[in-house]
Amino acid sequence: MNMTKRNKTIISLSVISLVIILGVIFSMIKGSGSSVKAPKEPNKIVKHEKMTKELKSEKQVSSGEVYLKSDVAVANITLKQNITKDQAKELANKYAKELKNQYKEMPVIVDVKQGDKDIVKELIPEKDDQLAAEAKTFMGVEYIRADFKDFLEKDITKVLMDEKQLEKKSYKFKDGQLTIINANKNSKIKVVIGKKTYNVVFIQK
Repeated sequence: MNMTKRNKTIISLSVISLVIILGVIFSMIKGSGSSVKAPKEPNKIVKHEKMTKELKSEKQVSSGEVYLKSDVAVANITLKQNITKDQAKELANKYAKELKNQYKEMPVIVDVKQGDKDIVKELIPEKDDQLAAEAKTFMGVEYIRADFKDFLEKDITKVLMDEKQLEKKSYKFKDGQLTIINANKNSKIKVVIGKKTYNVVFIQK
């Protein structure tokens, strides 16, 4: 009888301990979420101190910072000279995922450089039916470059700009990015992949 009571006591204590441990773990997970709020003012920048510290501790990183604006979350990373492009992509992907997990309702930019050279740029839109893009100019010619997620060139059914279907010579696909010539941030661009339509949205730092 005493042995039975002792066993029940041990089991009860074990269950209580397990509940306490799970509660602590849940609190830690909950607390590791969005610790920094994005500013409401359009031109204000708020530094994400915790993630910036984590970023700077990476052995591949020479310098870096993570910050928030009212409409975008950004990680700027400068790599040491001996880091490969594959390592850069892995690092960019890591921080893109971290930022997106914390700020699901915001687009994300992770900009990786080595010296003055652009190595990798991750652009993650706010919604799943969007492709994030930047508007650029080269020698007076405007163009947009959209991050194509995990899709391939063969997946493209058609590209529309201002509701008109573009000929293939008007755009090109390389290294997971779709470039559309003579397009700018005012262009309304849609990409049809299979039967699903994706809206191209412009995000900037």
